[in-house]
Amino acid sequence: MFSSLFSILMLLLSMMSLYSSLFFITYGSMTVELFFPMISNNFSMMFMLDCVSMMFFFLVSTISSMIFLYSKFYMNMYKKEKYNEKTLMLTMLMFVLSMMILIFSYSWFMVMLGWDGLGMVSFLLVKFFNDKKTLDASMLTVLSNRIGDCLFIISFMMFFHNNEYSMMSLQKENSIIMLMFLTLGCFTKSAQMPFSAWLPAAMAAPTPVSSLVHSSTLVTAGVYLMIRFNFLLVNLSNLILTVSLTTMMLSGFYAVMEKDFKKIVAMSTLSQMSFMMFSIFSTTWILSFLHMSFHAIFKSMLFMTTGMLMTFVMGNQNSKYFSNFSMSFMSKMIFMSACLSLMGFPFSLGFYSKDMILMMNTEFMEMKKIIFNLSCMLTVWYSLRIMKLGFLNFTKNYSTKNSKEEGYFFIPSYMIFIISIFVGNIYMYMFLPPTNLFSLVEIQSGLIIILGGFLLFTLKKNMKKYFYLNMTMMSFMNFLLKKMNNKISKMNFDVMENTIKEELTMLPFFMMMKMKIMMKKMNMNLFLSFLLMLILYSWM
Repeated sequence: MFSSLFSILMLLLSMMSLYSSLFFITYGSMTVELFFPMISNNFSMMFMLDCVSMMFFFLVSTISSMIFLYSKFYMNMYKKEKYNEKTLMLTMLMFVLSMMILIFSYSWFMVMLGWDGLGMVSFLLVKFFNDKKTLDASMLTVLSNRIGDCLFIISFMMFFHNNEYSMMSLQKENSIIMLMFLTLGCFTKSAQMPFSAWLPAAMAAPTPVSSLVHSSTLVTAGVYLMIRFNFLLVNLSNLILTVSLTTMMLSGFYAVMEKDFKKIVAMSTLSQMSFMMFSIFSTTWILSFLHMSFHAIFKSMLFMTTGMLMTFVMGNQNSKYFSNFSMSFMSKMIFMSACLSLMGFPFSLGFYSKDMILMMNTEFMEMKKIIFNLSCMLTVWYSLRIMKLGFLNFTKNYSTKNSKEEGYFFIPSYMIFIISIFVGNIYMYMFLPPTNLFSLVEIQSGLIIILGGFLLFTLKKNMKKYFYLNMTMMSFMNFLLKKMNNKISKMNFDVMENTIKEELTMLPFFMMMKMKIMMKKMNMNLFLSFLLMLILYSWM
């Protein structure tokens, strides 16, 4: 009952915010200020209503509405444990309301109220299952976020000392220390280095909570505030670019090596947050905002289908136990659509924003741009890995649950999938001027990134063949040495010397035969992708 009620409430709010965003596109923005008279001074709470806040809240409320509906049927798996569904729904509602306050706030007090609310409610959500693992994860989450909260409080006190109570009075000439504390606070909430440990630990929460946290609420809060404060943080752009690039590369390497499926998806979120932070100061904040909005949609789809996969393997998160035996065609299509959007495949949802960002970062000779493009290739790599583990993995050592897909269980993911089909064109039309986006010359950067990531994925797959070849050669050498030792005991020195020469003469022949067999088995896609990369690179 509570899930349906909250879902309808969030859906109504999303419709209102969508209509309001169309109004503010035409008539600009509006500031709402509430005064509270005090003894020494007048205290006020300010809210900013504009196109950016309304469009982002439209996505937050829409995704929250679908997740409320999704969580009702997801928690049916835990009826035997007798978890309180009402408690989960109320806590998730508090979480969404905290994000709503943060989105519309235009005074420091309201920013801190929403910011602190996200951190405290996340502790309750992560420890929902109430065991030792979730308690440890929730403590790590809340303590990491409290570091950011303390840094925020320090920066706000400095703003108050300068009589700056709202964002309207902000100046670019603010103290660099003040802005440093503000930036570090955003780093903690968006799990940037060195505050990244809490994000994979928060995967101990239920999958609906993970879908809400990773798509549009907790981890996007830091990026959203950086977008709002982008004119203040220009002097710290080098620091932000360096930290975001480091986090993006390390999270990409972590995602291609991790075995826990939910942690792979969590590392993909961390990589995308770093991508957004990098794009704020390397391109424009509008492109970063668009990618944050699109990421919220396809990441919620990815987590919903991940929760479905986990139900078929009885809650196991180890990727080697996943298989595709119980997935319907629609579920596979939604899962694949989310993965293709994650890598920025042409004409998917993530392509619209990601390709525009890559088009504006074409200086391959600069070190930061080289690392950035390599990190984007890692994005393609782990996206292909997620697809392979998700529904191309035919496991033989684990029995999947024999259950049919319930219709109501997948209605939310179907709805978000339908939204993802249309929202890309709508947002690009609203925020960017008409561009010739689909010419091959302009999308060549994105194609090079995709082909490079596919090349890395193929090389990783073929590394096993090199490993097995080396193991075969080592076993052959061991056999050769044993044979030589037996001959030493039976033959004289001259015969032994001739035998050694014969064996050593045959060694290159056996090596060439093994290499020939291996080359026949290698995937031709490796050669084709490398050839296409050379062709596209020659056009640049």
